[in-house]
Amino acid sequence: MILRLLALAGLVVAAGCSEPDSVVQPNFATGAGPAQTPAQILGGTESVFGANAQGGLAGRIGVPGAFQYSAGTGVVTLGTPGRAYDLSEDGLTVAGFTGVCCDGGFVQENVGGSWQYTVLPKDPAAAYHSARGVASDPTTGAAVYVGGVEAYPAGGNNSNRQPRLWTPGSGGWTRMVLPAPAGSDNPLFDVNASGAATGEVGGRASAWLPDGAGGWTVAMFGAAGSRGWAINATGTIVVGYAGSAAQYWTLSGGTWTGHGLPGGCAEAVDIDTHGRILANGCANGRGKSPAVISPPYASANLQLLAGVGTSGTVATAHRMAANGSWIAGDAPSKSTTVGVYWRLP
Repeated sequence: MILRLLALAGLVVAAGCSEPDSVVQPNFATGAGPAQTPAQILGGTESVFGANAQGGLAGRIGVPGAFQYSAGTGVVTLGTPGRAYDLSEDGLTVAGFTGVCCDGGFVQENVGGSWQYTVLPKDPAAAYHSARGVASDPTTGAAVYVGGVEAYPAGGNNSNRQPRLWTPGSGGWTRMVLPAPAGSDNPLFDVNASGAATGEVGGRASAWLPDGAGGWTVAMFGAAGSRGWAINATGTIVVGYAGSAAQYWTLSGGTWTGHGLPGGCAEAVDIDTHGRILANGCANGRGKSPAVISPPYASANLQLLAGVGTSGTVATAHRMAANGSWIAGDAPSKSTTVGVYWRLP
């Protein structure tokens, strides 16, 4: 049975705050700056994990847990512990992980202005589950899939994650099991509106593609020590890493082919509808920065993203809006970490 509870009344932390403070990290490659896209601090938050094209954001805000942000409401805590990992393009569905045994995977849905909390269906044999990505209808922006994992005990404190999708319906959310070998760790991290998903199977970057008959086929194409973090809207490009280097894979004629990225980046974490790739750990003269790399993925098309302050600390980017206009992340600031976002044209 799906547990559906009315969320605690949302606590507005920064109502009506449409443009949080901008603090730019200088370009340490030249000593002059700023030459990078500036970071915007989302006040009172620890991390921003998800973004949509309307400027909606979702993430973690310390002890209150998950939050949702829009220009109209400011930062609103949702009454759910843990964190919100992603949100739909219409801003009405947020998904995440409570961090509480033995459930964990949840959605919050805004119904008539009130946030309603739902624990996603879970196999009773699983130790916990987590929701990591939300796929939205390209026309309406409504959530059509939530992607994530169920984790099963694997001895001691270990667990093996298995790929799962959930879909909304008139009777609540339906759980779907994707193919993966038993006895190995097979997490799913992202899903698109067609139900194509990516993650890893047995430590190799992989994709799950709908088979046209209500099921999925899995392709394991990455080398050992690789992972797929995100998949594009057409299900033909996966971005992630192989070893310690950012990588992307393209599907053509039924075959997945791997490619490197410029900038010495450590991982690619998302891709937008324009084909722009979001990456972390890219070379920045004296340090590392997140970056956005535009097709055809040459060094000249790499745009660094600034951190906060002047200490040269490194920001981390987590996810882009579907059109790439908003980017979610976090950055060290003095003795703490703050949620940030970046804006792109």
